[in-house]
Amino acid sequence: MSRAKRGSVLVVSLWVVSLMAVFAISLAHRTAVHLKIAAGQRDRLQAVCSAESGINWSVCLLDEDSLDEETRGFDTRAFCGINRQRGADKEKTFVKELMPGARFSIRPEGGVSSEYGLEDEERKISVTGDGRFCKETVKLLLKEAGVDDSDTLAETMFEWSSSNSRIPEAKKEAFSVPEELRIVFEYFFKEKGENNYSQKSWELYNKIKDSITVFTEGACNLNTASEKNLRIIFRACVNTEGGDLATVSDADSLVGRISVMREAGGIFARNEFTEIEKTLTQQGPELTSGQKNILSRLLNDKRLIVSDVFTIISSGKTADVSHDIKGVYDRKNKKFLYWHEE
Repeated sequence: MSRAKRGSVLVVSLWVVSLMAVFAISLAHRTAVHLKIAAGQRDRLQAVCSAESGINWSVCLLDEDSLDEETRGFDTRAFCGINRQRGADKEKTFVKELMPGARFSIRPEGGVSSEYGLEDEERKISVTGDGRFCKETVKLLLKEAGVDDSDTLAETMFEWSSSNSRIPEAKKEAFSVPEELRIVFEYFFKEKGENNYSQKSWELYNKIKDSITVFTEGACNLNTASEKNLRIIFRACVNTEGGDLATVSDADSLVGRISVMREAGGIFARNEFTEIEKTLTQQGPELTSGQKNILSRLLNDKRLIVSDVFTIISSGKTADVSHDIKGVYDRKNKKFLYWHEE
């Protein structure tokens, strides 16, 4: 073979080798990208499954508590939806590693990273109940939030969800989530001629969002409700029944006695008037007639120390991927009232 032909073969060979190298590098890059995408999809799927596992685990805990002879008759802040055995070590109960690198954790809404557990909706004030008592609690809540015309706004809220509502923009059915109240607030402030009605609706909602629920119909848990919510509920009871039942002073002093009892580690364990009265008077004076009337009035309507509806916030995590699910579960009827994933 002549020198010229040998040179041509060398050039062609070099081109072939170069093309094969480019192809190999491109194939390797594509493979690496696909592997990275597959790993990301795997991590996301594991995070979703972990979060769902947390929800299912929480439902099992709620069902377990409802069958426990010792704790099924009451719920407290420490044992909210769980029995005493599970509540002894909440981190162990509500943080589970499903496989290496994949885990879920259950935390209360707005809780700090060191807090674990469930929260009941009965600790809040219902805005979906019917009757004078529910409307009065909403009026007092709005008034405490700084709304000047709280009576009108409360009436607007209940009119908005009424099937016979005369408001053209109204939903005319029960609220599905608390955030829907922002639409009502915006309508209210707009009708009043407020220029910044959208901002005002946000501000009002942020003030009351931790105190309201649309998932119960007026039930209240004396063991879990905040002092603020208890005061509003007791005062509403006084206002709807008139001065013959009790006074505002009776309502406020009853809240104080419950708070002192809870701070000392006490709980209401039986949903009976005599047992509640006994618990409150163990280390204090007898209840006044007004305080007794308030408790009797509430006991006639609702269960006071056990909860049925619980908020579950499950966070699934694997590698650097996390997935959160928020569900509101009705333990009594065994169904979810709300579900949101992000």
